[in-house]
Amino acid sequence: MSALKTRPDIRVEANGAWMYRDQTINNPGILNYFKAELRRDEDGYYIENRFGERREHGYLEAVHGLPVQAVAIEPYMSPAQEMRLWVRLDYGAELDLPGSALLILGEDCLAVMMENRGFPARLSGGAMASLVTYLHTDGEEHYYLVMPHQKGRNKLALSRAPIERYLQKDAPDIQAASAPPGA
Repeated sequence: MSALKTRPDIRVEANGAWMYRDQTINNPGILNYFKAELRRDEDGYYIENRFGERREHGYLEAVHGLPVQAVAIEPYMSPAQEMRLWVRLDYGAELDLPGSALLILGEDCLAVMMENRGFPARLSGGAMASLVTYLHTDGEEHYYLVMPHQKGRNKLALSRAPIERYLQKDAPDIQAASAPPGA
């Protein structure tokens, strides 16, 4: 069954603040739910609500900044000698990501691409500080995640992407909310 598409009056500001109309959303329970259920597809960012067999995709009005923050990150080598990242997000979820998930957005925004979500989480100041011993540069514009004293692939080049790719200036152009077939 396809999801019902709606447009709640919710947006994310450049500083990461979540807004409902002109009011800041401050309730931690509501924010954590929104962040945990946030996804992104070709139509834009949406909060997925599930009601038994039924689903609703509430598309955000706009996203001017990255809506989720990684508050802790720790690189490690897996038993298979692959570089991995343990990440804790601002709403409490913990992720185990490949080292290649760490990227640079724009000129100086470190972020991790969250698998199956379609968008990255920006790193907090504390999370960035915890990477200081692992991040190296070649003196040019190339940055690397390096695991010293480790066997296997212990150096990984960070990818770059324009941050604009993950921002949404306008409300998505979706069909007006209607009951899905069979409702």
